[in-house]
Amino acid sequence: MSNGACILAHFADQEKLTAAATKLSTDKAISRWDAVDGHVHLVAWSSDAKVARGSITKLDGVDQVTAYETAQATTATTPLDPSRCYAYVFVETEEAKRSQVAKALGEVPEIVTCTTARGGCDIIAIVSGETFSHVDAVIRDRIRPLDGILRLKHNRIIDLKQL
Repeated sequence: MSNGACILAHFADQEKLTAAATKLSTDKAISRWDAVDGHVHLVAWSSDAKVARGSITKLDGVDQVTAYETAQATTATTPLDPSRCYAYVFVETEEAKRSQVAKALGEVPEIVTCTTARGGCDIIAIVSGETFSHVDAVIRDRIRPLDGILRLKHNRIIDLKQL
């Protein structure tokens, strides 16, 4: 299944995130990264999970790294519109209903990208909205109630340039 990886990093010292982001911007193993506010602080995408995980593990301030194998290496390479708000949604599903959930997520217009994953979650999606309140409402009202979803975590994407 794996054609890529989504790597999540938690920073013990969040003040180190900006410096880490600068380093990741020049790392050829990383095709995209986003600072996020949630259970982790950084989400990165790569076609080479091992190399990317190694790069992220070496960043100053990182205390935890998780890698999910993904069906697509370039899931999140499309630039996000800076005038909109976004959140990652990491979904765990009932195995028998996984394809049904993935199909239903594909029909939610606010989901800009969605890929299957393995290694701790089953589906990774990016939800877009005019405001974070709108993004939260989509997650609460359109995604969370889907039959077959066991758990989900969401992390708002933060534009470090606007801080």
